Amino acid sequence: MGSHGVTVTGSASVDVTPDIVLAALGVDVRSEELSTALRSAEDSLARMREVLLEGGVQRSGIRSTGSTIWREDRAGNDGQVQATVMHVRLGLHVRLHEMAAAGDLVHAALAAAGADATMDSLDFAVSDTAAALAQARDAAFDDAREIATAYAARAGRALGRVTTIVDGAAGGSPTPRMAFAAMDKAQAMPIEPGQQSVTASVTVTWDLAD
Repeated sequence: MGSHGVTVTGSASVDVTPDIVLAALGVDVRSEELSTALRSAEDSLARMREVLLEGGVQRSGIRSTGSTIWREDRAGNDGQVQATVMHVRLGLHVRLHEMAAAGDLVHAALAAAGADATMDSLDFAVSDTAAALAQARDAAFDDAREIATAYAARAGRALGRVTTIVDGAAGGSPTPRMAFAAMDKAQAMPIEPGQQSVTASVTVTWDLAD
C-alpha cells in the first residue's frame, strides 16, 4: 500500500474441456545402410500419414517434425569399429479435432507403421479460449478488488477510483495451462482429456477515499 493508493494483483482460473488432441508420432529405423534405413522410414511414415488422412485428418493438421539421422559405430573388445549402424527417425505432429475418434485413429496410424512406429506424446488443447479467458479476467479483477477493499478497510479508508490496470502479473499475459498424457502404442485405450485451467491475472491500483 502506497501513500496515495493501494495496488493489488488478483488472479483467477476457469476450467475448460479440451477439444483437440495433439499427437507426436513417428518412425524409428536402423540399418547398416543409410539408403535402406531412410527408404524404410519413409515408407513406414507414408503408411502412417495415409491412415491419418483416410481417418479425416486435414493435410494442414499434419506437419513433419523431429526428423534426425545419425551414425552409431559399434566397437569390439579391442576398441576397433566392428560395425556401423545408421539411425533414421522421422516425426509427425498431428492435430486431431475429433476427440471421440482420436484414440482409435492414433492406434491405427501406429499399427500401419508396424515395428517402426513411435509415439512421443499426446497433448490436449482448447480450440477457443476467448470466452473462458474473458470470464477469468473478470474474476481476477473481482479478486483484486476484494483484496484491495480489505486492505483499505484495515487502514480505515475506502476505495476510490481506479487509476491503473495492468493485464497479467509482472508483465506477463494469461495463458492456458496445457495438460499432458501418454499412451502406450500397443494399447487401444480411450483418450481422457480431463479439464484444463485458463488462468488470468490483473494488477489494479485504486485511490484511497476518505
